[in-house]
Amino acid sequence: MKYLCLVFLVLLQAIQTADAGTNHKNFTESAYDAANTYHFQIPFFAGLASLLLLDGEVSDSASKNTPLFGSQSNAQAATDGMLLALFPLMMYTSTLPALRDQTESEYFSPRTKFLLTQSSIILIDFLTIHAIKSSTRRIRPDQSDNLSFPSGHSSLSSGLARTIYNNIKNSPKNDTKLGKTIQYGSFITAGLIAWGRVEAKKHHLSDVLLGNAFGAYISDLLYSIYYKHYNVQPIVEIENAEEVSLNLIYRF
Repeated sequence: MKYLCLVFLVLLQAIQTADAGTNHKNFTESAYDAANTYHFQIPFFAGLASLLLLDGEVSDSASKNTPLFGSQSNAQAATDGMLLALFPLMMYTSTLPALRDQTESEYFSPRTKFLLTQSSIILIDFLTIHAIKSSTRRIRPDQSDNLSFPSGHSSLSSGLARTIYNNIKNSPKNDTKLGKTIQYGSFITAGLIAWGRVEAKKHHLSDVLLGNAFGAYISDLLYSIYYKHYNVQPIVEIENAEEVSLNLIYRF
């Protein structure tokens, strides 16, 4: 598992230093942007440090004392409930970004396609995390199975929170009190879910930290590819020598 994390670090470095050719420019830019955020970098490097230094002590103390949720059963029930609460919030915020009008040749509306991309983030996160779980086979702290690394709850909640954040960021509610409340409330919820999984004795600290990082990365990568690069294309039209106007053409 430590080698897997080191390989991932090498891949990230390769992405950031790679020459973006014409055919891979959009993907390379999206990969770089997703890796170059604090929402990914902080939990990722904290997870590596925990894996190498503090994993057992912090995880054992949290599951024994349960300082936040009071008991392991409460922690497990609370994290399940909070994770479910993020789904309708993501669906609501996915209706906020402005998209172009539907053309006569399109069977599905841009809004429907946009909702499908949101769903694909959830699906790809689920498949990726479970592929890693099956490969690493780390034993859970409660010895129930060998699917501890990384935390699926932590990854999915982080991915949902980042999707909610990006939906609002690309909408008129970006600078409103409601928008900020939803954005930061989602991040707090994802953090509580991650810690709750440790208190529930279902995961080590590194499981939830790296799961949080993976979820944020997957969400930002796919969101950038499907939305920023293929849905919005800025075009500059020069109307005269002294005036420049900027038009946005939405394509999906």
